[in-house]
Amino acid sequence: CSEETAHPVILNEEGSYIVTFDPLDGSSIVDANFAVGSIFGIWPKIDLIGASCREMIGACLAVYGTKSCALVYDSEKDQVDELTYRRIKGEKKWVITEENMKIKDDGATFAPGNLSVVKELPGYKHAIDWFIENGYKLRYSGGMAPD
Repeated sequence: CSEETAHPVILNEEGSYIVTFDPLDGSSIVDANFAVGSIFGIWPKIDLIGASCREMIGACLAVYGTKSCALVYDSEKDQVDELTYRRIKGEKKWVITEENMKIKDDGATFAPGNLSVVKELPGYKHAIDWFIENGYKLRYSGGMAPD
């Protein structure tokens, strides 16, 4: 399944997994030379309609820019690790640069995305107003992955 296709593509009828992805998140901002990314979710072979993200068995958020990195969720370790693409002694490779990452309890920025729906969803506008009124800084490049 992909944001880019209307219907799932079955690669293996006997397969045990479903992979959902956005192959180039932020494609509309490539010409501005902003960072872009890819988003992947790995699921057991289940009906995804109504499924919870907690049912995922793996996930990856990759960002390509001046620093190319990937945040990888491992369900066996129940943790997220950051991998960064680096050149080490002339060899390019992915290196774990931070293990067991956690989202901080508080932050200073927010990136709501899809601001055009505030007209139709008053609750969404209320949430955005709350962040602004409470001193959060708006950050939105046009790509969910890099933000």
